[in-house]
Amino acid sequence: MRKPSAQLLLLALLIVSSAISTFAQNNKGAIVGTVKDPNDALVAKAQVKVTSTKTGEVRTTDTSDDGAYTVPNLEPGTYNVSVEAPGFQTVTFEAVQVETNSRLPLDVKFASIATSSSSVTITSESAPLVESETSVRGDLITGRQVTDLPIPQRNFTLLAGLSPGVTRPNLGLLGGGGNFVAGGGGQNNTEATRFRESGGSVLVVNGARATNNNFTLDGVDNNESQFGQIAIYPNPDAIAEFKIESSVPSAESGRAGGGIISTTFKSGGNDFHGTVGEIYQGRFLSAAASRFDDPTSPPVPNYVTHNYYGTVGGPIFLPRPGEGTPPFYNGRNRSFFFFSLNGQRNSTPIFGGTGDPQAVPVPTARMRLGDFSELLRPGTTRTYTLAGGGSVVAP
Repeated sequence: MRKPSAQLLLLALLIVSSAISTFAQNNKGAIVGTVKDPNDALVAKAQVKVTSTKTGEVRTTDTSDDGAYTVPNLEPGTYNVSVEAPGFQTVTFEAVQVETNSRLPLDVKFASIATSSSSVTITSESAPLVESETSVRGDLITGRQVTDLPIPQRNFTLLAGLSPGVTRPNLGLLGGGGNFVAGGGGQNNTEATRFRESGGSVLVVNGARATNNNFTLDGVDNNESQFGQIAIYPNPDAIAEFKIESSVPSAESGRAGGGIISTTFKSGGNDFHGTVGEIYQGRFLSAAASRFDDPTSPPVPNYVTHNYYGTVGGPIFLPRPGEGTPPFYNGRNRSFFFFSLNGQRNSTPIFGGTGDPQAVPVPTARMRLGDFSELLRPGTTRTYTLAGGGSVVAP
């Protein structure tokens, strides 16, 4: 009985440790600050209400005795923040942007004592907010930059090079970057083969090794173990934003001496939104299409790549048959969905012609029937071992 009990205890410890490591990493943001009256005295028990402009979700908290408050675990996005206390005008901040892995300071000072129902509204444009609550230094790449800027083969990690101190070496190091057909720099390496079409995720941050980076996706580990590169490439249209932390990472995200690349997926909201499209590369509509048929020019390989993608998100809505009848379920301000599809189909040509050692022969009609005698040169024989024992010599 002791051995099963020990195994159960060990299993429980493994589950708990896995849960701790999972919660240690996340892509959520937080709003922190203090609340003061017109005389700079701290205000306790003031109510802070944070409302998501996308989903309508409301989070509330009260300031402590020292006038401080914290609203943690906020999905990256835009929020309206209102602060109210008895005897003071309500202060509202509109369009407050919470970024991935950020702690946004938002200090509030009531303008005057309210004599009637009144409020003060402050927009983010009139009060620029600067993150000063963490030691992290890095840059945020928005979803619009990911979708609007040209990136070969829809590899969003290329945009990390917009941040100071981040480069993509054109070396044989893990495939390098630059030549996306061959995988960059060194062509005879495993990384170039695995990420031939996308160029890989080789990033050198502040001179650290390319294997010293840490990739996360919605707070979940996204590292492949063999080469220390990104494991899953999300659909660029499904990326809300991603943040690259180039120095002094926080304790929960710092794993190595390189950069921390945290990617956040889009999510559904109260409005339906979606995208669909395909990116084609090949002979059709190519600027060099005439070279494919020009016998005087060197042969041009016809690489054909189809990248197709689509996203859709919104509230979960179950209609009820019949005109004017209420729906079975309306998920506005309650429940949402988001779906992303990303696919690729490639066609790689065979090089060479007759007599070319790189040419791949097409099976003949006899080979398709299982007769491979044509592969033997005249006068040669082979010895075949029989399943029941013994052998036979045949041409």
